[in-house]
Amino acid sequence: MLRKNSLVTYVVSSLLTAFLVVEPNVSCAGPPQPEGVAGKANDWAENYLREDSPALIAKPSLEDLQRALQNPALRDLVIERHFARANLTASEQREFLRQSLGHESLAVRQQTAIELKKLGWLNEVVGDMLLELAKRDDVELQRAVVIALQYVELPATNIPEHYWKAVLAALNSDDPLAQNAASFQLERWGPASVPKLLDELRTAEPQMQREIARVLARVVANRPLPAADGREPSEFGAPSGAPPSASPTPRVMTPLNVPGKGTVTVPKAAGPEYIGPRVGRALEAQQPRKVRVYFGTNRSVVGETPDPRFRLWLLPAVFLGAIASVYWRLRPHAAVRRSGVLTALVVVISLGIGSWSLTTWNSALHRYLSEHIGVDFGPHRDPDSVTRFGQCDVTIPPTHQVGEVEQPWIGRENEYRHVTLQQTDLLGKQQFVDAVHGVLNDRPAGARDCFIFVHGFNVSFEAAALRTAQIYYDLKFQGAPLFYSWPSRGNLRSYFSDRNEIGCSTEHIKEFLLLAADRLDADRIHVIAHSMGAEGVSRAIATMGEQSRKFDQIVLAAPDIDAGLFREQLAPRIVERSQRTTLYCSRSDLALHASYAFNDSPRIGDSSRAIVVVKNIDTVDASEIDTDLLGHSYYGDCLPLLRDVGLLFDRNFGPAERDLHPNYLREELAYWTFRQLMPGTPNVSRPGP
Repeated sequence: MLRKNSLVTYVVSSLLTAFLVVEPNVSCAGPPQPEGVAGKANDWAENYLREDSPALIAKPSLEDLQRALQNPALRDLVIERHFARANLTASEQREFLRQSLGHESLAVRQQTAIELKKLGWLNEVVGDMLLELAKRDDVELQRAVVIALQYVELPATNIPEHYWKAVLAALNSDDPLAQNAASFQLERWGPASVPKLLDELRTAEPQMQREIARVLARVVANRPLPAADGREPSEFGAPSGAPPSASPTPRVMTPLNVPGKGTVTVPKAAGPEYIGPRVGRALEAQQPRKVRVYFGTNRSVVGETPDPRFRLWLLPAVFLGAIASVYWRLRPHAAVRRSGVLTALVVVISLGIGSWSLTTWNSALHRYLSEHIGVDFGPHRDPDSVTRFGQCDVTIPPTHQVGEVEQPWIGRENEYRHVTLQQTDLLGKQQFVDAVHGVLNDRPAGARDCFIFVHGFNVSFEAAALRTAQIYYDLKFQGAPLFYSWPSRGNLRSYFSDRNEIGCSTEHIKEFLLLAADRLDADRIHVIAHSMGAEGVSRAIATMGEQSRKFDQIVLAAPDIDAGLFREQLAPRIVERSQRTTLYCSRSDLALHASYAFNDSPRIGDSSRAIVVVKNIDTVDASEIDTDLLGHSYYGDCLPLLRDVGLLFDRNFGPAERDLHPNYLREELAYWTFRQLMPGTPNVSRPGP
C-alpha cells in the first residue's frame, strides 16, 4: 500500500510540475509524434516529461538545448518554445542557431531561420554559409552564390579572396543574371572594389575590358548601374538586365510635379538615367531620404508586439470621471458641500488614469501598426548584462521641417510624412567597427568624424534612433551618426526607475565610448548627452582617466545632474577629456523643475534658481528658445541651437566666434546667450573653480 501511494504521489507531482513550468501556450494535445512512434495515447507525455526535456528546467542551458535537439520526440519544440527562455549569452545564441540551421529536421531549420531573422542575424549567418559554398571548384555554383548574395550586405573591407575571384569571374561570364549581380555588388562596395577592378582591367580579355571599365566608372562616380541594354534600373535598386525568362519587377508609378512640365508619371524608383536630370532631381526631392545610424545598447531583446486592445482596460476611468463631474454639477448645493471634495478627487484621479491609459494605448498601437522589421528592444536591461551593437535604417520624409521628429498622433506611419524606423539589425562588435569604418573611409578628408548621442529620461529605443537620425540630417553632418540607448522605461511615471537604470548603465556607456575612441579611427569624436543621459556620460568620462584619446566636443544638453556633484567632482575630469565642453541650460525647463523637487537639489540644466558656470566649460543659457511643451528637448528641435552645435562640430568655434553674447560674472568667467534673442539675466550662483 505504501509503495502504491508513493507511485501515485510521484505521478501527481510530476504532472503538477509540468503544468507549473511549461508555458501557457503549450497545447494539451502535446508535441507532434515522431515518425514510427505510434503507441499508447499518453506516449507524448512520457516523452515530454523525460529527464532530458528542457520543459522541466526553468532556465535551460546550451547543453540542455543541444541534447534536446538530438531527441526526435523533443527537437521540434526546442527553438519554438525553449530557446527564448534559455540562459544563453549572445555569442552562444548565435552559434547555437548557426548549428541548428544545418539540422536534419526541416521544421527545426525553418524555426531557426525565423529566429535568426527576428534577432537580425539571418543576413550574417546565410552570408557566411554562401561564402563557404563559393569555395568549391564549381563555376555554376559560384555564379549561383554571387546571384544569391547580391542583396546580402557584406562588409566591403572583409571580403574573402575566393569570393572576389567568384564575383570577377561572374562579371566576365556570359550569364546576364550573374553579370548584373556581380556589377551590383561591386558598385555597392564602392572604393574597396577599385583595386580589384583595376587589376582585372589589366589582365582581362579584350571583349570584357569594356564591361569592367563601365563598372569601374560607375563605382568611381558613385552612380547607380543601369542595365546593359540601356533600360532603367529596376525597382528597389535591384540590378536589372535579367534574361527575358525572368519575371519582371512590378513598376510602381508615381505622379510628379515638375516645374515647367506639369504633372509627370514616372516609376517610383526611377533615377536621372531614365527620366532626365531635371525631372530626376525633382523626383529625388520628393522621396524619403534614408539615414543609417549605428548603436550600442544594454536593453533586452523583445520578440512579441503588444496587442493594443489590452491597453484600453483603464478607459472606463474617463467615463467614471465624466459621470462624477456631471453628478457634482447637478446635485443641490448642500450635497455638493458634503461630497464636493471627494467627487473632485475622483474626477482628478479618473482623468489622470484615463489620460495615462490613452497614452500607453497609443504607444502600443504605434508599435502594433509599425512596419519595422528586425530586432526590437524593450524598456528593461538585458538579463545577461551584455552590450549589443547594430544599425538602424531611418527614413526622413520629403516634407521634413528642421528640428522636428514628425510622428503620427494616432494610427499608422507614412514615410512620406513621418520620420520612421524601417529596420534594425544586430551586428557583432567587430562587424559594428567594420561597418562604421566603411562609412568613415567613404568620406572625404576632413569629414571622417562621428558623433555619439546618449538620450535622457522617458525615451524608448525607437525614439532615440529617430532623434539621432534627425540631428544627423538637420546638421548636414558628413561623418557617421552613433547613439547609445540605455534601458529607459519610456514613460513619465518611471522617473525613479530611469534614475536607477542610468546608474546601472554607466559602465556600459563607458565601454561604448572607449570602443568608439580606440577602434573607430575617426578624425574627431563628438558626444551629445541629454537630460539624465548626461549624468551617465559625465560619470563614464570622469572615470576614464588616461585610458583613451580625447573627445573633440562634449555637449551636455539640459543635463539632469546635481549641481554640486558636477562642479566639484565631474567637471574637472571632463574638461581634461575633451577639446571643448558646452553646457546648455534653461530656466523654462519644467522637467528639470520636477527633478529638483524629486531630488531636493539644484540641477545644472536648470538656470531658474542659479546658473552654473565652471572654468573651461562654456555655459549657454537657452531659456528664450524652448519649443516643446516641457521646454526639455530644445537641443534637437530648435534651429538656433542646432546651428550652434553645427559650428561646434565643424570648426570648434568658441562662444564669441559663434556670435553668442557674453554675460560676465567676474572678469574671467561668463555665461552666454543667443545674441539675437538677448534674454533677461537670471540669478547667478557663486562661480565654481
